[in-house]
Amino acid sequence: MNGFAFESRTVEMFKEQQLLLPFLIILCINDIKGTKNVSINYADNPEESGQHREGDIVQDDRNGILSAKSKWPKHRVPYVLKGSFSKKELSIIDHVLNEFHQKTCIRFQKRKNENDFLIIDNKSNGCWSSVGRLGGSQELNLESMKCFKNYGTTMHELMHTLGFYHEQNRYDRDDYVKVLWENIKKNMKVNFEKLKRNAASGYGVAYDYGSTMHYKATSFSKNGQPTLKALKMNADFKKMGQRQGFSASDIDKINKMYKC
Repeated sequence: MNGFAFESRTVEMFKEQQLLLPFLIILCINDIKGTKNVSINYADNPEESGQHREGDIVQDDRNGILSAKSKWPKHRVPYVLKGSFSKKELSIIDHVLNEFHQKTCIRFQKRKNENDFLIIDNKSNGCWSSVGRLGGSQELNLESMKCFKNYGTTMHELMHTLGFYHEQNRYDRDDYVKVLWENIKKNMKVNFEKLKRNAASGYGVAYDYGSTMHYKATSFSKNGQPTLKALKMNADFKKMGQRQGFSASDIDKINKMYKC
């Protein structure tokens, strides 16, 4: 499977990506040490404002990929840091990578000579990534300042890299959220299409409003009104769009997908 996620690039690049049905994405997360020093703003998730599929994805449909060839072998993701990140931005990236290392079996390792690897850069506009391993080099873009208002945006994009799509696009989402189509910008309705059941999996983990992969309630709204309405009034429904850190289900799904 092929994929990538988050915010907008240039109009020319967007037109080229459309030919390949590109998608861009982001992340949300709970329970992270030190998050009190990083702002949390559910109303401003930059990855949701891009012109790529679902805002920040470059690729086709799924939530958690099922294709073994699209997963990173041996839980390892070789990566290269490029671009001119500030000291604060580098510390956020480092913190997020450590969160994956502490809570999952995934290991992001500096590339040596691996053929398949991730390039983390800030040369383009927006926060976006592919979904899953593409083969060869693949990019994850984190625009300086804009993508570093919290830890969750970087986490969100890295979850795309591992193979996850947005939570509200799951095939079973209609049991948990109502899509208010009348409030969605006309050219953005495609971002709310459900994923195919035979291509994606929730890995046995229940739908999670608090996932770092969930849109906020007003994503792609044309009038400031909600585009998503929670149908289950549980303790987490108000967390839609949070970018504080991993939710328990985010961690659970990663570990189940990669058989940690």
